[in-house]
This record gives sequence, C-alpha cells and structure tokens, in this order.
Amino acid sequence: MNHGVSEPKCKAILLCRQTIIEAGTGNISLIGVFTHIALNETPGSTDPLECFLQFTDAEGRYDLTVEIHDQGESKVVARAVAPAIEVPHRLAYANVIIPIPPLRIKHDGPYDFVVFANGKEIDRQQFQVIEATMSEEDESQEGEDS
Repeated sequence: MNHGVSEPKCKAILLCRQTIIEAGTGNISLIGVFTHIALNETPGSTDPLECFLQFTDAEGRYDLTVEIHDQGESKVVARAVAPAIEVPHRLAYANVIIPIPPLRIKHDGPYDFVVFANGKEIDRQQFQVIEATMSEEDESQEGEDS
C-alpha cells in the first residue's frame, strides 16, 4: 500500500489505564480514562499507561510517532515510534492502541501527548500532572501504621 495520500484526522486521543479488545467482536473498552495524573510527589514516575487513537480520512500507510511535551519547560520529555497503520480507504476508521511505559515527571503542570503521522503533527491532547496531597484522615492513619 502507498504511503499516506491524505492527512489523517484524529477523531479520538484518549489516555487511559488499560484497553481491552473483546475477542469475539473486536469492540474496544477503555478502562480508567483520565485528563490528569496524580503523583505522590514530584519528581516522580507514572504507572504504565495506554493511549487509544482513532483516525479517519486516511488512506495508505502512516508511520506514527508520539511525543510527550512538557509545556512548562517547552521540551520533549519522551518519544516513541508507534506501529505503522495501513488504512484501505478514507471512509475506514483506524484504531491504534499505544502502550506508554512509566514516565519520569520532573514537576506538576500541563503536558501534551502529541501524535505525528509521516513526520507531520496531526493532533495533540493535553493532560495535567498534579501532586496528590493526603487528607488529614490519611495522615492520621499513616501515623497509626508506624
């Protein structure tokens, strides 16, 4: 199949804890969709994550790259080459699930998950990293466990 003949459109960029593809139907379930990640402290590491992408208006082969951009420091903190996709015609939908290993996060704030097809940015999804704070009840229970 030819390299992409059109610029694909992202119909969905969803960050989640897990995706499940049903064996019989191919239906996709997204578990734990989120727009922010809470870390106990920063710097810190995230848990492994997944990203669900859905493309349309694409035809041909697309080499995918994804990046995590730190908006506060204006730099790329992670990059991965995702599986290439082959789309038979523009009316077809292409679903892609990208596993994301634990990320080392230096500080809280806004980050972008950026999707590239054949080297060109096609879309991005913002997410927030927040530093979780323990409630007074959690703090008192933590002291009892010591």
